[in-house]
Amino acid sequence: MAGRRAAESGRSSAVRILVASPLHQIGQSVIEALMPDAVCTVAGTRSELLRAVKGRMRHDVALVDLLWIDGERASTFDGLDVLEIMHAERRDAPVIIAFQGQPFEQAHLAEAVNHPFVSGIYLKPDGPGALPDKILLAASGERLPETSSLVTRRDRDAPIHSYFETRRGQTASQLAAAIASGNVSDNQTLADVASVPLNTANKLVSYLEPLIRQRGEAPANGKVTSAVVHRWCGQYAQYLLSWGRRRSQTVT
Repeated sequence: MAGRRAAESGRSSAVRILVASPLHQIGQSVIEALMPDAVCTVAGTRSELLRAVKGRMRHDVALVDLLWIDGERASTFDGLDVLEIMHAERRDAPVIIAFQGQPFEQAHLAEAVNHPFVSGIYLKPDGPGALPDKILLAASGERLPETSSLVTRRDRDAPIHSYFETRRGQTASQLAAAIASGNVSDNQTLADVASVPLNTANKLVSYLEPLIRQRGEAPANGKVTSAVVHRWCGQYAQYLLSWGRRRSQTVT
């Protein structure tokens, strides 16, 4: 109730909104049509985002696309990068993550909703009508309801990022990102691309099998082989490359 009152009372105020999306022109036009008093700053590239967060304006809320699927940027930048840049520049603000609700977004979403200043999520197929209430509620400091409800049980119970944050998971993430890069043909190239000893590359299955089993993604016959691991890394390539990029794990 308090959050609703805050949102209602703030409808006429000039909320300062950062729109971070490769389709920022669309987001800006929608918000300006629905919230004519809002002040929008838009960022469609990394450099534009840096200028926006380093500028004088402090934003009340940020609307951030989870995946930046626009040509090459699909594998070089995403909403998780936006969160880390905002934090690194000490420009934390309540963030609403916008996404399509597709299965391939789940690994990204599971990490995003656990970020300390993500206030909630916006499901794009719901249409723009829900945006003003969500923006004003987040700007008032409230967390949006049902923020985690659209994360699948698998990604809630065994999120990839949680495993990668463990000591063994750090090595697992290097191996997985290397495979996801598409530049691995055998254990030697895996070692080279992941920058690990050959002996570590030879133990690929032992590093990633626990995660695959935790997530219930082992094959029906129960055997997790190197081929299974490679297929798994291909399935989650976009997230694995995002993780490796954000952790400065060079994959060539």
